[in-house]
Amino acid sequence: MQARLFAYRYPTTTLFVDDDRVFLQNLSVGLDDDLAAMIMDSPHRALDFITEHAGQSSLQETFLAAYRDFPDGIEPALTDRVVTVELSKIAEAVYQPDRFEEVSVLVIDYAMPGLTGLEVCEMIDGLPIAKILLTGKADEKTAVDAFNRGIIDRFIVKSDPNALAMVNQNIAGLQERHFEQASDAILRTLGSQAPRFMTDPKFAELFAEIRGRHRAVEYYLAPDAAGFLMFDADGRATLLKVLGETDLRGQWEIAGDQGAPADLVEALKSRKVVPHFWQSGGFYAPDIGNWRDFVHPAETFEGAETYHYALLSDPPGVESGRVYAFEHYLEKLDASRDG
Repeated sequence: MQARLFAYRYPTTTLFVDDDRVFLQNLSVGLDDDLAAMIMDSPHRALDFITEHAGQSSLQETFLAAYRDFPDGIEPALTDRVVTVELSKIAEAVYQPDRFEEVSVLVIDYAMPGLTGLEVCEMIDGLPIAKILLTGKADEKTAVDAFNRGIIDRFIVKSDPNALAMVNQNIAGLQERHFEQASDAILRTLGSQAPRFMTDPKFAELFAEIRGRHRAVEYYLAPDAAGFLMFDADGRATLLKVLGETDLRGQWEIAGDQGAPADLVEALKSRKVVPHFWQSGGFYAPDIGNWRDFVHPAETFEGAETYHYALLSDPPGVESGRVYAFEHYLEKLDASRDG
């Protein structure tokens, strides 16, 4: 599978629903270790849970905002509205402890008393939740029809010897799609202002390797759109700072205009360092103090264009004490299942 880059990605919850509690417990044992799984043995309870959480604003809605600076307070027609991206709010999502509770995938049994899995899927049609229907062999024709009508996204026959592997594989793919759709909306809004590395497949491969090396389970486009903030399962932060050739040229030109020391300008021109002027709007300012505290050894990568990047552990500006770690959420889910 080709590596892809999203504006943000964090672990979300998969909700499993089956009236057979023993089946759910056995299934949970074989799920991927890093999957946040919530199990319920009542379709009515699951429907109430989904309906209750559907009223909460999604994170995407906090990133995208209608631009309302119109003259004389005139409200424009709906077709004239402009949507902007509040980049600063993307990375702030890491401070929201309920982000992991977002249900992105529903895995539900078809044959349940009182309310079938297919009826639940029909009732939540239109919500941004992918639906996998578990069926018996006799229900396969019904599942095919539901898939063709777009009511469900996948179906798996429970008796299939590869059913568990198919569940894990399909959940991973559907969660990928979940963030792909959200990210596409942000990139379309940014338009030509979107960072070039976001659509560079070669850079996406590099980023996948870096994420794996740092065991990052979530990442967010940095507020200045010059890289990503990554977090591992324990909430430890790493900043990947990325500048293209044009970006780096802008850094040394502005530094020169601001009367920066000659050795800073030369260091930037040499492309041996990547700056992170996090306290002064992303660029050098005369009052920042020792400029060496704001530059970091650079690596160079050739993708669709040349990128210069640096990795900063525990980067300044991140309030680590406010970060709710994914590992804590997994422990909470484990405790609820054991109880």
